[in-house]
Amino acid sequence: MTVLHSAPATAPIKRKSDNNKIGKAAKELRDKRLPNLQAVMALADIFAQESEDPKDIFTSSVFALLLCAPSRISEVLALPVDCVHEEMDKEGVSRFGLRFYSGKNYGGNVKWVSTPMIPIARLAIKRLASITEQGRALAKWVSENPHSLYMHENSEGIDIHSPLTRFQTCAALNLNPQSFSEAGTKLFQYKFKNVDSVTYSELLSYAQKRMPQGFPWVSQRAGVRYDNALFSMTANMLHATRANVPFIPWMPTVNVVNNDLSPRESLGDDSSHKSIFDRFGYKHADGSSMKITTHQLRHLIDTMGQRGGLSEEEIARWAGRADPKQNRTYNHVTEIEQVERLEQYHLESAFNAGQDLSHHDPVTKREFELIPKGAVHTTIFGFCVHDFVLSPCGKARDCTNCEEHVCVKKDDERRKRVESLRDDAKAQVSAASEGVDEGLFGADRWLEHHELSLSRLNELVGILNDPHVPEGSLVKLKNENSFSHLRRALGRQKSVVTVKGNVDERAVTDDLLLLMGGKHVG
Repeated sequence: MTVLHSAPATAPIKRKSDNNKIGKAAKELRDKRLPNLQAVMALADIFAQESEDPKDIFTSSVFALLLCAPSRISEVLALPVDCVHEEMDKEGVSRFGLRFYSGKNYGGNVKWVSTPMIPIARLAIKRLASITEQGRALAKWVSENPHSLYMHENSEGIDIHSPLTRFQTCAALNLNPQSFSEAGTKLFQYKFKNVDSVTYSELLSYAQKRMPQGFPWVSQRAGVRYDNALFSMTANMLHATRANVPFIPWMPTVNVVNNDLSPRESLGDDSSHKSIFDRFGYKHADGSSMKITTHQLRHLIDTMGQRGGLSEEEIARWAGRADPKQNRTYNHVTEIEQVERLEQYHLESAFNAGQDLSHHDPVTKREFELIPKGAVHTTIFGFCVHDFVLSPCGKARDCTNCEEHVCVKKDDERRKRVESLRDDAKAQVSAASEGVDEGLFGADRWLEHHELSLSRLNELVGILNDPHVPEGSLVKLKNENSFSHLRRALGRQKSVVTVKGNVDERAVTDDLLLLMGGKHVG
């Protein structure tokens, strides 16, 4: 008998590659998936300007909610009007969150909002609830009267048993023609049989044919109906040219949001479409149009969570993902940031991470041996935190020029050695300067090296002798001109862009909150 073995089942769709690569391709991917910071700040400024136009309120408020937690735009648009969730944590502190129904079978969950963004979230929800109040009221009325036409203020007094005139029909449709012929032209677009005698039943039929699919439910699985949806509106409410139709419920879609966040470049300069950036006159410094996508904001908040130290499980729950491995696609922390984070981790772990290093008291040799240090060893000037498991020392016998070397402010032999080395560096600079004056080959390079060393030693001696620096403080200088084997390897690839300095996420957040009218709380 022949036994047939079936091949193991495999997924037909290949999983997206992780964002764990370096180089030019990785940078291009980050630039594509992360929003332009200038565009983000422009939207924050628009939110702070408190426009009264419903379309401006809608787009800027959606943007604000997308910055509160890593969310899909479809999840935001399906929020109920009572989406706010507040409860006391185990320490008795009130916490603020939004009740989302996350996609991809994750289900309902509360996405907690960081303290600085709470006033922004409250204001965005208040603005949206105000402009959509009429839409929820209409949805409730239509649900209770499915076989009747809602008579708004412009259509009151119309006899439902008699044919309507052109102007009566226009009033019912919320149109405002200036002449008899203009009224006819507008009504011809609605394809009524006879524009001079439109009946009530024809208007009702027109309304029923344009009812949203699935009405009265926005999302039955999430339990959100049109009459309790945060984004429940009326037809054409956000349209630039068409009149609002007060008797037809409507919900904005993902395309409505993305269209208002981007120019329609394919239509050329003559297009009547204006994005929210165009309406407020925002452009890049080179004159190009600003644009952004809602999914870029999800990538941004995910990446900020990674930079802030959230665990993979915490980020997955915050974003509404069933599998934490899916975080990889949204993690755009650069390789330079990862190296700096690792170096900082080794420094902190050597001296009881979480304590204030600037007030770490000097210890005896016996006490020092009891500290969980990892790869730490003493030098004649202090001690070194370089991890030899990762690589050999790249600065042998040049400790004071190494950014992994730590000095302790203490009036002892180690300070005297640093001062003596500073005096030697002065003499070397003087000698090298004479060599340069005499035109000796290579003297300029030698002078440059000693000048950098002298500058660094002067800074170190100044800190060690500064009376405002407490005794026992740990001093670790940043060396912008330092090198490592990793930096040297990256430098060989000409396509790699070197990022100088650290990105101050708190500073970016402060600016963003300031423009949006918020402030840090607590």
